[in-house]
Formats: sequence, C-alpha cells, structure tokens
Amino acid sequence: MPNESLTQALMLGLGRFAWQEGYGAFSVCASHIGKVREYINNQEEHHRHKTFREEMDEFLKAYGIEPQRP
Repeated sequence: MPNESLTQALMLGLGRFAWQEGYGAFSVCASHIGKVREYINNQEEHHRHKTFREEMDEFLKAYGIEPQRP
C-alpha cells in the first residue's frame, strides 16, 4: 500500500511526500454526521482563517488534552 500511495502522490505532482508521525482518531455521534460532512466540505475556507494546528490545539485543550509534538 505505501508504494501505491507514493506513486499516486508523485503522479498528482505533490512533490515531497512522506508519511506523518503519529495519528488521531475521533468518533462521531450518528446525529452529528451532517455537521461533520458540512465541516469537511468547508474545510478549505475554514482553514483560511485558522490553521489545522491551531484548530486541533484548541480542540484538544477544550477536552483537557495537552497537544503533543514530535
């Protein structure tokens, strides 16, 4: 699988491609799926005002989790 992903990234002209360190996984209540889809669809506009890192740090802190950096 990683070779296929690298090939796709190169074909799309994404340049430097590397697997990230770490991961995050979140569950969503079925009643909130519509909101999550809306958020994903508007992510590009949303991140013009706030970076992903800023947003993730706020989210984690709101739930009492200290952000970790590699």
